[in-house]
Amino acid sequence: MKNVTPVSIIYSLSIAYLASSIFYVGYQLTQMQSVVDETSEVRLVIPSILAEIKAVREEIPAIVAEVKAFREQIPSVIKESEAIRKTVPVVVNEVSLVRKQVPSIIATMDKSLEAIPAMLDRADGIVKGAEKAGSDAGEKAAQGFLTGIVTAPIALVRSLLGTKELERDDLDQMDQAATKALKADKIGATEDWSNSKNNTKGTISVLRKITINGKDCRVMGVVSHKEDKKITNAEITMCKLPSGKWKMQEK
Repeated sequence: MKNVTPVSIIYSLSIAYLASSIFYVGYQLTQMQSVVDETSEVRLVIPSILAEIKAVREEIPAIVAEVKAFREQIPSVIKESEAIRKTVPVVVNEVSLVRKQVPSIIATMDKSLEAIPAMLDRADGIVKGAEKAGSDAGEKAAQGFLTGIVTAPIALVRSLLGTKELERDDLDQMDQAATKALKADKIGATEDWSNSKNNTKGTISVLRKITINGKDCRVMGVVSHKEDKKITNAEITMCKLPSGKWKMQEK
């Protein structure tokens, strides 16, 4: 076995130390590479961060302006609130007065409700009176054709004459002509009539005398024209009543 000298031992330890130092340096270099990689990633993100910071900084003036405008409005808001607070007692007082009047209003309403049935009865009476007045007026209007006719509706007259073209004022003219013909009291008596307003005209004639159920009657011929068109050529029968008036006989 060879003798080991101190020099060889020192040499071996030096080599071992050198090897460990090289290993440590290599490890540190590996760690530094990861730090460099992370730093590179951070550097890539920095532009977007800076852009966001810039955008926020650009919005700050508008935010400041809005805050300033809001602060400027605060005094007027406070003033309006004070004005409203001053009106509250007045409103409360008015509400109190209204509340005090509610019982009398309710009492008045109750009285009004109690009076409604009587008012309805009065209204019903007024309506019935109006209906009767209208009926009487209609009946009087219906008696307008021929002075002596009793309750002869115009609709019936128009039906017997066979036309709806004659107006009320036309029938009034017929009325006057027929009255004269009846008063003449002779066969062949004829009376003319005309209405320039409606361009109508005609004749009423006493055609013959007859007796119906003991009553003295006359057959009247009614001819009328509107412009150049003949609109009636009919016969109607009139019978004399005990009162001396004449009544149209339905067919």
